[in-house]
Amino acid sequence: MTIGPMTERNDERGRPPGTNIANYTPATRAQRLGEADKALQEELEKDSGVQSARATLEQAQAKLELAQQHRNTIPWAPYNRRNDQQYRTWQNAVAGVTAGKEAVRTAEKAVRMALNDAAASRTSARFRAQEQERTARQEAEVARHSMLEEAAFHEAAFSAHIASGGTKESFDSAFPGLWRAELARRTKERMGQQEKELRASGRYQL
Repeated sequence: MTIGPMTERNDERGRPPGTNIANYTPATRAQRLGEADKALQEELEKDSGVQSARATLEQAQAKLELAQQHRNTIPWAPYNRRNDQQYRTWQNAVAGVTAGKEAVRTAEKAVRMALNDAAASRTSARFRAQEQERTARQEAEVARHSMLEEAAFHEAAFSAHIASGGTKESFDSAFPGLWRAELARRTKERMGQQEKELRASGRYQL
């Protein structure tokens, strides 16, 4: 009998399903994490807020490049009290580069914030989907349980009705009312039990 490498069913905790243990190394783990990060980044880049922030950053970078090119065309000149035009031109060019760098830093910060917002929105959407799925499962389980209870009551009530000389037709006509009465009885019984528990705990007050 040949036994293959351990994979998904008997893998150790934390190792990706389907991984061959013999080939699972820190390098392959880093590769998988890198692939996951890349996939997440590509997903976040599709967000409209991120795309808008990216466009603003690109515009700021382009303006900064133009400002730097303009500054490089102006030779530096010392301050001249009699004719300071060239000096002011140089100062204005430097100020343009400084403003451009600040605009780029602001745009980069906006991109990071947009990415964080997109990631938070993605996480929130996943949690909402999980909660909706959990609620749907709970509701389906409650509905299934109710159907089973109704079916069991139907069978017992039908047997008792036939045993007492009734007919199927008369039972089918009477069953909806019988089931409503049974539900009301169970509700009253459950509420009475809850009241007893509250009295026993000392938390019940009139």
